Amino acid sequence: MNARPVPPASVTVASVLAILASVGVMIVGFLFGLGAHATPAANNTGLAPHTRMILKLISYSLLGLGFAGIFNGVGLLVLKNWARKTMVIVSGVAVIISVFCLYVSIGLLGIPPASEMKPATAHVLWGSFFGTSILVFGAGLWFLVVFTRPSTLASFVTPPVQSAGTAPPIPACPLPLALLAGFYILGAIISILSVRIPDRIPDMLFAHALYGATRIQYALITTGVSIAAAIGLFRLKPWGIHLAIGLELFSISNRAVNLLHPRAIESLRSALATMAEHGAKPPSRDPAIGFHYLEGWGLCFAFLLLLLLLLSRSRFLRAASVPAALP
Repeated sequence: MNARPVPPASVTVASVLAILASVGVMIVGFLFGLGAHATPAANNTGLAPHTRMILKLISYSLLGLGFAGIFNGVGLLVLKNWARKTMVIVSGVAVIISVFCLYVSIGLLGIPPASEMKPATAHVLWGSFFGTSILVFGAGLWFLVVFTRPSTLASFVTPPVQSAGTAPPIPACPLPLALLAGFYILGAIISILSVRIPDRIPDMLFAHALYGATRIQYALITTGVSIAAAIGLFRLKPWGIHLAIGLELFSISNRAVNLLHPRAIESLRSALATMAEHGAKPPSRDPAIGFHYLEGWGLCFAFLLLLLLLLSRSRFLRAASVPAALP
C-alpha cells in the first residue's frame, strides 16, 4: 500500500497563508477596479483615459494573480505536486527579486534624495521599500524551504514500488546556488535592458569609465558570462561554479580598483562631459556624490556572493559527481 504520509504542519500553515495572501491580492485588485470605474465629481474632470486603462490593467492582473494563487493554494492543501512545484518557482523568483531590491535600497542610502522631496517623505518611501523587500524575502525564503524539504516531498509524491533496479534520485543544484544562478539571470536581463539607455551613467572598469559602444560591448560580455555561469550551476557542471567564482573575483578586484584609484572620479566626469558634447542628458547630481559608498557596498556584496560560492562548492561538486547528473 502506497499511502502518502501525513504532511507536516508547516505545509498546511504555508498553504493557508498562500490562500489568504491571494485573497488579499484580489481585494487590492478589486479596489484598483473601483478606482478605474469611479465617476468624477462635479468639480473634477476625473481620470484621464490612459490612466483608467492602466488602473484596469493593474486590476485585472491582480485579480488574475489572486485567483491563480487561490487555485494553487487549494492544490497544496490536497497535496498536488504541481502546486508544490509552482510554489517553489514563485517563492524562488520572489527571493531573487527581493534580494535585488534590498541591494538597491541599501545602495540608495548613500545617495541624497531629490532636492524637491522633503526628508521625511524620502525616509518614509525608503523605509516602505526596504521593509517590503525584507518581508518578501523572509516569506519567500520560508516558503521555499518548507516546500523543498524531504519530508514535504514525501507528502506530495507517492513513493514508488521499490525494486532492485530502482534508479537513484536525480541530484539537484544546492538551493543557495540555484538562487544565485537566478540572481545572475535577473542581473543579465536588467543589464540587457539598460544597454538601450543612451544617457545612462558610464560603467567603470578598473577606474576607467566606459560609455557608448565600449559600454555596450562590456555589458554584453559580462551578461554572457553571467548567463553561462547560471546555466552551469543549474546543470551541475563543475565549470559553472568555477566560472561563478571567477566572476565574483573579477567584480571584487574591479570595484576595489574603482574605490581606491585616485583618478576614477576624474575619468567618470570626463566621460560624462564627452557624452554631454554629443547631446546626452547630464546627470541630475554630481557623480562623485555617493560614488565611493556605492562601490564599497558593491564590493561588500561581491564578497558575500563569493563566500556563498565557496561554502557551497563542496556540496555542488558532490552533486555534480553523481553519475545521474552526467549527460
